Order: sequence, then C-alpha cells, then structure tokens
Amino acid sequence: MLEGLPQLLQNFLTRIEVPFPDRDAVATIIQTPSGKQDPLKTGIILDIDVYAAVNLTADDARIYEILGVLREIKNQVFFSSISERTKELFR
Repeated sequence: MLEGLPQLLQNFLTRIEVPFPDRDAVATIIQTPSGKQDPLKTGIILDIDVYAAVNLTADDARIYEILGVLREIKNQVFFSSISERTKELFR
C-alpha cells in the first residue's frame, strides 16, 4: 500500500490481458469485489473473456475446433486464478 495513506481498500478493478501466442488467442481477465466489503474476506467477481481473431464463414467446420481451444484457455485461466480451497467449493 502507499505510505502515509489509510491502509484500507474500498474498491478495486484489475484488467489483465494474457496472450496465448501458440494458440493465436488472448484472454482478458477482470477482477473486482462483489457486494459489501469485509476486511477479512471479500467475494471477487472474476470475468474471463477469451478471443481469437479469425476469418471464417458461418458454416466453416473449424469454428468448433477454435471454440474448443478457447474453452480450454478459459478453463486454464479460471483454475489458475483460484485457490485449492476455492476449487473444493466446485466439487
């Protein structure tokens, strides 16, 4: 934190872009608190967008393969963003 300022956090917004050059895709990760803040525990909204710039027609069969790759990246980002304890909540 910054010296000389109150050491409390009221709100935040983090936006990170992570490139996946081997898959020609980019993940945008946004984090912000959800609901009322508690100094000891705070819920977090985790928004993950994954995209790839492609030039396909609507009937191109490769679209399903590309969407599968984007889903794999989204899952990788999600599970890399949460703790083991949080993962247990989803089992």
